[in-house]
Amino acid sequence: MSYHQGSEGGAIPKERSKDGSPFEDLDETMDPDMSVHPERAESISSGCFSMKSNNSMNIPIHFKDGTLQQNEGPVEVPCDICSVVQAVKFCQTCSVSYCETHIRQHYTIAALQRHTVVDVTGDLVQKLCQHDYSPLEVFCRTDQMLICSQCAETNHKGHDMISHEIKQPGRQPKSFDGEQHTMLTSDEVLPPPGDIQILLLTLDSVSLSWRSPQGVKGPHKFKVTWECDGETSSSRVKDVYHLKISSLQPGEKYQFSVATEGEDGRQSRWVSASVTTVVPPRDLKVDHVKDTSFTLHWTKAEGMEKVPQRFLISYCRPGTDLHAENTKDCHTTFSNLQPGTEYTISVSTLLNNGEESEPVSTTICTILPAPDQLTVDSVDTTSAAVSWSQPPGLDQTQHHYQISYHCPGTEPHITTTSSHSITLSDLQGGTQYSVTVCTVLENGNQSQLVSTTLTTSKEVPYYDWCQVLKA
Repeated sequence: MSYHQGSEGGAIPKERSKDGSPFEDLDETMDPDMSVHPERAESISSGCFSMKSNNSMNIPIHFKDGTLQQNEGPVEVPCDICSVVQAVKFCQTCSVSYCETHIRQHYTIAALQRHTVVDVTGDLVQKLCQHDYSPLEVFCRTDQMLICSQCAETNHKGHDMISHEIKQPGRQPKSFDGEQHTMLTSDEVLPPPGDIQILLLTLDSVSLSWRSPQGVKGPHKFKVTWECDGETSSSRVKDVYHLKISSLQPGEKYQFSVATEGEDGRQSRWVSASVTTVVPPRDLKVDHVKDTSFTLHWTKAEGMEKVPQRFLISYCRPGTDLHAENTKDCHTTFSNLQPGTEYTISVSTLLNNGEESEPVSTTICTILPAPDQLTVDSVDTTSAAVSWSQPPGLDQTQHHYQISYHCPGTEPHITTTSSHSITLSDLQGGTQYSVTVCTVLENGNQSQLVSTTLTTSKEVPYYDWCQVLKA
């Protein structure tokens, strides 16, 4: 058996055949003289075992307190193919050591290029699991043996395990978390907390919240730090997932970080978020609403009256791009708007350093103008003609008019037209009618009603003048 450290490539070993041979997928790619029997490691028994090799004597090794102990033995490893030249590479997929000549096919044949090839040394730490030929990276205290990470998840699940550090160039050591049964990177010996959320932000304080570390049971302790302009402060909390931090500077940017801490001093990686202590204006009010304009007022945030600031205003109507502008005043007038249209307006505080608060928003609907100068043009016994002028500001807006008319004690008749006049028919002679007209947009919005009244002419009695003359 050859022993090695260092890694090249990251291929995942192929699934072995049922008889354990790692060479089943190489039948069509390897030369006949490369057919070898992979060496095997004897089973671990009573905390001591021997590694067999086809080129050296048995080398006894044993474990003490979770540490690999090894007696002195030969460190030179011959090539498993030619048995003459010293091996320089070891294939974890084949479990075979290769000299410079016989390793070449692993770099030229596509099937072999997927194998994991590492440097060969005399280090006995990097052995392979005899179940799946994976590196033995975990020490099981329960069974007093080295196992691979796959066995830690299956055959040894729930056992007392620790990581077994493998020093390899370009490879980070790993730690094993027995509670989680997962492999963690060295800088993540504890699971980190969940993402930071801002619950409440004021001029000089912030309330943070985070989720529990995934999969960790029992009490939790967290270290919280906040930094501004190179100055760092910190605090620790236990068994809670939130913290209110006060005495901050208004209008400054802070970076908050939270990490899980263990009772033994271990610490997870940091989870961070940046927040600026700038709050939006308050008391948004809208007045002077017209068909194409309105005015918006607001007040500076409490406590920021003396902080240099401007205000960023954005507004839009459904289906259009956002318009934005800024001002140092606490009011602004919006003009050239569409009549009868709803607008969403947002205002945020903007500091001189470019930091911006969360926006505060409101909605407003401009007035839809009613028809102008409603007039009764003509009246007869059974009909009447009325007309009106187009409301201002609707030249570019699709609209029509709704007309309603009725006489006392009857249901109103309703009709529509896109014209500025209409003739009402089928009226009753000598009867007074109430007539109303309003502007209607495509979205159904209606203006206020304008109304008028009219009285149809009385019917003239029919006389039989012939009978009158005879009389």
